[in-house]
Amino acid sequence: MFAMKMELVPLLLEISVLLALASSAYVVSGRPPLFVVEPQTTFTSPTSRLRLNCTADGDPAPTITWYRGNPLQPLTTFNGSVVNGTLIITNVTDGVDSSSAGVQYQCRANNSFGTILSKAINVFTSCVIATHLQECHHHTIL
Repeated sequence: MFAMKMELVPLLLEISVLLALASSAYVVSGRPPLFVVEPQTTFTSPTSRLRLNCTADGDPAPTITWYRGNPLQPLTTFNGSVVNGTLIITNVTDGVDSSSAGVQYQCRANNSFGTILSKAINVFTSCVIATHLQECHHHTIL
């Protein structure tokens, strides 16, 4: 009877190792997003190219989404592109009331471990600044 028990020891050890490996296989590792660079309030001219930087670190790598307006809405159509989280608007054109305090933008970083929002920032055109000094045409960033 003692010999049978000794034969079971390697089998029990193997089962213990397999159970330990199986339980560790379900451990999920990663990190929620953390901003490396957040967008900053910006002053630009109505015909210039605009770049707003937003960079976040995390595991898995976060997806950056941009919002615009007041209230903030997802930025789906605009004259430009998003490259590695940086919003690039190729042209500032006529269109919206220049007496507003500026156009608000915000970026969101999202991965499977969480979502973070940057502070909402304003983009001012020289037209908005000039309204206090003289008459100005209406300009905004599309």
